Amino acid sequence: MLFKKLFGFTKFTAYKSFSSLYDQYAIWGFEKQLEFAQQVEGLDWEVDLSSGQIKFNQSLVFPVQILGSFSFENETWLWACANTKSNIPTKLLSQVKELRAYGKKYKISELTKANLRLSINDIHSFGLVALGMFDYQGYYVGNFGSGALLMTIPELSKSMEKTAEQVQLDILSVYSKFISMFEIKAQKKVLKNYVTAKKYVIVEDNDTHLIARKGEKEIIGIFDEQGKILQLKG
Repeated sequence: MLFKKLFGFTKFTAYKSFSSLYDQYAIWGFEKQLEFAQQVEGLDWEVDLSSGQIKFNQSLVFPVQILGSFSFENETWLWACANTKSNIPTKLLSQVKELRAYGKKYKISELTKANLRLSINDIHSFGLVALGMFDYQGYYVGNFGSGALLMTIPELSKSMEKTAEQVQLDILSVYSKFISMFEIKAQKKVLKNYVTAKKYVIVEDNDTHLIARKGEKEIIGIFDEQGKILQLKG
């Protein structure tokens, strides 16, 4: 788990900007999202707020938390706990309330402003960070015509533990996909955070090289002077 419970509240490391949160948690969320998307991509969806469930093709059913909604007309994001018109049940707002409380504590404007001017693609950043921070299973952006609803799916049960070989392959594959799909400036920092979350030990970390080991497995990242990845191998 990337967090622990303390007196009923989630205690996170004190990252004081959304970019820092993104660098820490988004790639871990991205790995989870890739696996979740394989289950639901292309399926019809339906959410029932009263039961707190999302259904895909009436066959896959998951509990949900509601993070917020995006308006296509105004290109604005609204956090779910600030949406007084939709009557979202309180039980579906626990995650967003924790995110907003974290933002208030560390003065992170992206998490504290009720409304934000964003593009539809930007809201995926919120989904990825939320997955990584809360160790959730996946998120879903549901298009309801005039806008889109961002929902997260809690981890229902622990998946089978992966072999050391599979973990290694995941790191190499997921990291490469992540930096190719998103504009990531802190590419070395992201790799360091990712391998550390996978319980690798950093054995070398300088301006151009990052080497991490876990047992007999090794990840080597080679970077240019601007911190962009040149080569990743294991």
